[in-house]
Amino acid sequence: MLTHRISATLLLFTTLSSSMYVISNNNWKMHFNTHGILGAFSSTCALFISIGGFTGLTLLQKNAPNLGKFIGLIKMAHRTFGSVVILVSQAAIFTGGYIYS
Repeated sequence: MLTHRISATLLLFTTLSSSMYVISNNNWKMHFNTHGILGAFSSTCALFISIGGFTGLTLLQKNAPNLGKFIGLIKMAHRTFGSVVILVSQAAIFTGGYIYS
């Protein structure tokens, strides 16, 4: 669990800082091509996945008996959404290499 938290935190900060760096180098304008759209989607989703994971962890630590189904829903959404974003991020990397090389 600790490894998951550390790697997720590093992933979030790396994703958001690299996105901000690239956008700032383009005078705060986004390129509306496949790479730009997939990259913006991945960066935004990384933030929401982190919030969902933190919320799920906080609720699990509280051991609230009436939140069992809600916690299960958050865990399932976190896992599924994380897998989708990994695939979308790989597509963004591939299209970036294809477009800008």
